[in-house]
Amino acid sequence: MALIAPPSSSASRVRRGVDPVALLVSAAGGSLGPSLARTRVVRDQVGLGRVERSSNLDGAFRARRPLSTSSPIVLVDDVVTSGATLLELRRAVRAAGGTVLGAAALAGTPLRSEAVPAAPPGTPGADPGAGVYGGGTA
Repeated sequence: MALIAPPSSSASRVRRGVDPVALLVSAAGGSLGPSLARTRVVRDQVGLGRVERSSNLDGAFRARRPLSTSSPIVLVDDVVTSGATLLELRRAVRAAGGTVLGAAALAGTPLRSEAVPAAPPGTPGADPGAGVYGGGTA
């Protein structure tokens, strides 16, 4: 079984100082399999809605080489919000002849439009970050 993750942009690696998916896979005792490449520059997904995320990543990845149909692939990502990244990974893997067994992610987060609206300020027991993507205040 091979594990495949989305390719990080150089800017993301520099900004973060680390590749979180590679760390996740390594901590789980695995290693990343055949790599994918970006076919074009994409916008940062933060703040984009479901449709925008999907169109932003449409056709953005490709396998660096043909993939074997005999070795199932598990797609790995750090956070799933809309599923657009995993869907694009699946498309790229299938286009290269690979077979996707499933996907794994460390966390999931709702899109802003799907989040539960925050309680009005001052409501007893209200979470000040509820309904805001990533917590905090709007």
